[in-house]
Amino acid sequence: MKRRRKRSKTEPEPQTPLRENRWCEKHGYFIDVEACVARSNTMPHCRRCLARWRQLSLPL
Repeated sequence: MKRRRKRSKTEPEPQTPLRENRWCEKHGYFIDVEACVARSNTMPHCRRCLARWRQLSLPL
């Protein structure tokens, strides 16, 4: 079991980097972008979806 290190009251909470999530069209749930990239290496549908998601939409 992990033991927590005691922090003083003046020491700030450690910041964890926020992970970016996106909606998975095929599976119908939110997925982490890193997991989506890993899945796109093996699944053609996910590869196309990720490429479409990465494209920038240009304002007219």
